[in-house]
Parts: sequence; structure tokens; C-alpha cells
Amino acid sequence: MKPRHNRHDLFFKLAFGDPALANELLTLALAERDSDLLPLGPLRISKDTFVKPELADLYSDLLFEAPSSASPLLIYILFEHKSSPDRYAVFQLYRYMGEVWALWVEKKASILPRIIPIIVYHGRTRWRKPLSVREYFVPSPEYAGIGPELRPLFLDLARIPAERFLRLSAETRAALGALRAAFSRDPKDREPALDFIRTAKVITDLIIGLIRYLYDTSPREAEGDILRSVTLPRNRELYMTIAEKYRNEGILKGRRDDLVRLLTKKFALSGDERLLVTQCDDLNRLATALDEILEADSKEQVLAKLRHE
Repeated sequence: MKPRHNRHDLFFKLAFGDPALANELLTLALAERDSDLLPLGPLRISKDTFVKPELADLYSDLLFEAPSSASPLLIYILFEHKSSPDRYAVFQLYRYMGEVWALWVEKKASILPRIIPIIVYHGRTRWRKPLSVREYFVPSPEYAGIGPELRPLFLDLARIPAERFLRLSAETRAALGALRAAFSRDPKDREPALDFIRTAKVITDLIIGLIRYLYDTSPREAEGDILRSVTLPRNRELYMTIAEKYRNEGILKGRRDDLVRLLTKKFALSGDERLLVTQCDDLNRLATALDEILEADSKEQVLAKLRHE
């Protein structure tokens, strides 16, 4: 059940690790539930380590804290991002919340802080997995009202009403648009991110993250749109460098994988020989080696094309 910290997780944490963007995401999630939650103070990333080291890899969550006029304690806001339906997403939240509360218990707190758990989902298919702890148990009338209950806020990015989406800041629209576009066939979903890149006057971590994420998740035919979104001459060189870097990384991986597969199929490869292929970062040498394999009588003929002579 250990989640993979993939490109979707990394971009989500980059974008919504910003408390201002996280606050807009919280507002959006509360609007979906029509919640009357009293206004909270400014969000800030929680500095406490609530999760034991041996459990740290289980979580890809973002945890914030904020003061509330309705509570003598801080309110914690817990975001869990999902790019595909996950049966045990609610359980993961429940477990993490227990770790947060356990720290307060160790401090002999007389009351525990409230936690607002939120699942943010942007997968291709509809979410049909449990959205409540009770859904994990067999329904039974005699146990009604007994046992744990947790029903997090659930935000499906593909189904945000247009009017709510338009009320967000340009940064948040760009980040959510990129996440939506990752699994959408509609190029319009990519537009908020492209528009944000076009109009940017300063290159920020979010801008660089957007370019990387769009290149990693968009179809090849969209690459031209991504490059054309750069309109500021003083930024063009950096953008092109970033874009070319990620494009070349994809080509490099493809050629390395092809060469390893063909060599393995035709000859036996040792660990050192496989390493020679996977560490080669010269596109021309890899292309020459792929051409050589067609008529090569030995793997040495092919691998020689990768070595610097």
C-alpha cells in the first residue's frame, strides 16, 4: 500500500506547498461540500514531524495548520493527492490523522485539534472507491452508530464547475489546469497553464515546474503549443533550455531502453555492459549503436560505439 511518489505527486506538492494556493484549494473543497466553516487564519505548513520515520514513505500528503476563531487549538488541513482511484485513500488519511493526534496525546493535551482531511483527485475515470471509513466494513444494522467514522472532503478536479474555477488566482488555475490536462483529451484544459506561462514576467519554481510537468504528461503534438507559450524574449532562452532538456531526457531513455532490449535479445549482457548503455548520455552514439546492432556479430561491436575512443 506504499504510494509511489510519481511526477503527479511531485508537481502537486510543488504547487500546493504554497500556502496561498493551498488556501484556494481548501476554499474550493469546502464549496463542493457547501460547508459553513468559519473563516480560518492564514495557512502555514506544519513544521512538526507527526509521522514516525519508518512510516514516512507511506505519505505524500501536505499538512497545514491555521488558527480558528471557533477553536482554542489550531486547525490542521490535510491534503491527500490521487492521480488514480485508490481503495485505501481514506484509510491512509485516517492513519496519518492518528499520528498527528498521537503527538498531542504524548503532550498530555486535554483536547485534540480538529483536522480537515481533503482528497484531491484528477484521474481519468470516475472515483468509485470508498469515501468513508464505514464503507470498509460489511453493512450491519446492529453495529450502526458504533465504530469509527471519517468522511473527508473530496475534490474531483475534472468536475469543478466552471464558475468556481474562474474565481481562482492565475497561479492556482494554472496548477489545476495542468493536473486536469494530464488525463484529459481536451486541449482546453491545458490552456490555463499555457496562458500563465505566456504572461509570466518572472521565472519562478512554479513556472519551471509547470513546463516540466506539461512536457512529462502532454502528448507529443502539444509540445509546439508549450514552446509557443513563451513570448518574452528575455525568457525564451531559459525556457527553450528547460524544454530541450526534458525532451532529450525522454529520447535518451527511449534509445537506452531499445538498445538494452535488442542487445539482451541478441546477446547476453553483463551488469557492467548494461551500465555502459544506461549511463550513456550521447544521443548520436546511442543512435550509431542501434544501427550497428542490425549486422553485428558480437556485442563488442555494438558497445564499442558507446565508448569514448
